[in-house]
Amino acid sequence: MMSSRRRRARDFGGGALKPAIRWVIDRIYVLKPIRFESVRRNELGGKISAGKVSGAMKRKSVADLYTLIEDDRQRLCATVLKDVAYVIEAHAVLTPKAGSDETVTKHIEMFKRRAKKGQCFQRPLFGRA
Repeated sequence: MMSSRRRRARDFGGGALKPAIRWVIDRIYVLKPIRFESVRRNELGGKISAGKVSGAMKRKSVADLYTLIEDDRQRLCATVLKDVAYVIEAHAVLTPKAGSDETVTKHIEMFKRRAKKGQCFQRPLFGRA
């Protein structure tokens, strides 16, 4: 079974820009030494239910609309890459969802325009900067 990290690396973008194409990673160039960092944080395990919010709106009172971190704390730990710098070399392939007027060149040009403007649907992430 393939790990989710390997699946993300294999299917960079996963057609996220357009279902007509799929990005396939050819190479990843690591530009800085690989360094790791341990991250720990406390998060709230749940959330206030929609029913409680709806009731508070009907009553026009938020008196009972709260949650206590002490009652629902979750500690999350992770080891992440630190100060990353890499270049991803990839190519696009058409998927069966591509229309008859679709070409790889069309999508590459669209990608270049969006990348130049800093627009994207999902940024590839292999660590934490």
